[in-house]
Amino acid sequence: PLEPAWGRISLMAVGDVPTDIYDLRGSRVIFGREQGGIMFPSDPFLSRQHASLRMEVHESGMNVLLEDAGSANGTYLRARGYASLSAGEMFRVGDQLFRVKGGG
Repeated sequence: PLEPAWGRISLMAVGDVPTDIYDLRGSRVIFGREQGGIMFPSDPFLSRQHASLRMEVHESGMNVLLEDAGSANGTYLRARGYASLSAGEMFRVGDQLFRVKGGG
């Protein structure tokens, strides 16, 4: 059996239309062209291991952190290093645009 999802993201198409939905499981989800839990092998803008989403639980609640893995093209949220994400926020990894959804 799969462990419960702590979050969900949707891949966004042109016109802000969601296409694929990904449940986030485990404390860290890696995006990449050749390695990771969410892969896009035909995206030339993605590095082999491009970025990750990490879930951290604190006494006051949960944080979701987006972190670039030193990729050649960067990860875009209009932030440097890592950033805490909230439901509804969007981020770009390679040529893929995602929107953060609520819990699983």
